[in-house]
This record gives sequence, structure tokens and C-alpha cells, in this order.
Amino acid sequence: RIAAAVRSLDGVMALHEAQKAEIAELFDLPADRIRVVGTGYNSQEFAPRAGLRAAHPLRVLYVGKICRAKGVESLIRAIGLLPLDPQAVELRLVGGYSDQGQYDRIVELAGGCRFPVVFGGRVSQDDLVLSYNRSHVFVLPSFFEGLPLVVVEALACGCKVVVTDLPGIRPWIEKSIANAPVWYVEPPAMRNADEPVPDSLPAFEKRLATALEQALCAPSGPCDVTGLSWDALAERMLHLCRSDVS
Repeated sequence: RIAAAVRSLDGVMALHEAQKAEIAELFDLPADRIRVVGTGYNSQEFAPRAGLRAAHPLRVLYVGKICRAKGVESLIRAIGLLPLDPQAVELRLVGGYSDQGQYDRIVELAGGCRFPVVFGGRVSQDDLVLSYNRSHVFVLPSFFEGLPLVVVEALACGCKVVVTDLPGIRPWIEKSIANAPVWYVEPPAMRNADEPVPDSLPAFEKRLATALEQALCAPSGPCDVTGLSWDALAERMLHLCRSDVS
């Protein structure tokens, strides 16, 4: 019933080209009926705030669910591989969890890391904006994502970004944000949608550590993401609607 209803639509909006191809195949839709509009962020809230980003220590921020599928365990191990002074870098993990046993294992793993790992828990939007603005590098080591809005929010607040090179993300960022300070990490081999092959994780973690080191050592620069604001997204959607009507 849903598939038939989707095929009867005048148009479908997709996040990025990879998702557009997936929708076309899944619902047997002509590609010209699917339009890529991207996503949008709150540009009124997620913006640089002066004086919050201290020179020491260098702060690495993760925002999302604290779980294995988001690559948090690999992130902690990758941080431990950095050839830097243990007092020079701090990792902050912001987000909640649903699996107590998995969370406890991650906390235990963090306790053995030679760099400080801070668990921030769930935070308000105001505190999230402050977290971005206090951090130098934002990292998203997920094994599966759609179009992660947190990457845009982090860039909007002045962070450099390290992200797993998952389908659709790099082309969309490169097309939407000129000169974005983003480092892409080849993902591990996967055997399910969000389950990596265990033997491929050590190499992935080394690649992640290398990207983190490069991002931490790179100079910060301006990055204009206003083309991905809520207003810009709404304008793109309205333009498509007007085009289809006319």
C-alpha cells in the first residue's frame, strides 16, 4: 500500500544523491521525479560565539547516541593512538544511551584511555551550542548514517570535522559547503547495515586517529554554511513546489 502510494506522488524530496538512487530503486520511481533538497539547520542558534575556544587543551567532541554502532568504541581506541601529550587533548562524548550493558563497557573502555574522556550525557540545545563552540574538532565515526545534521551544526559553530566517508555524505558536503574543513575516513568492512567486520576495525581506528591528528593540527578557517539553513532549505522546497505546479 505504501509503495503504491509513493509511486503516485507528483514528486519526492531526498537528502542526497545516494538516497535518491535508493528511493528510485526501492519504489521503482523515475529519477526525474525525485529531487535532492538536503537538510537544514537552525542558523539563529548554531553560530560562532567568541571567546569560548581555549587554546589548551584541544577538545574533540562527539554528539550522538553512546553506542557501538555509532563508532564510539572505535573513537575511544583511536584517540588512544594519537601521538600527542595526554594532557593536550580531551574527548567529550555528548548524548544518551539505550543499552546499559553496552554503555557500561564504553565507560570502562574510556577509563583505560590515556587521554581524558568526559561523558556529558544529554544536554539542552543551548548547552549543545556551547559544546560545539568550546571544541576544536567534531568527530562522527558512525558505521551508518543518513545525512548527519550534527556535521553542519559543528561547522556552523567553527569546528573542524572528522567523519566516516559514508555514501552520500562527501558529495553533498563538497557541493553544498565550499572549502569545508572536513576530513573523511574510509569506513571498515561491513557485514550488515551498521555492523563492522571485527578484523577490519584496527585499520579503521588507525585511519581515524590519523584524520583526528591532522584536523587537530590544522589551522581553523571560516566556513560559510548559511546555504544549509532552515530558510535556505525552505526556499529550495518552495522553489520545487512552484516549479512542479507551473
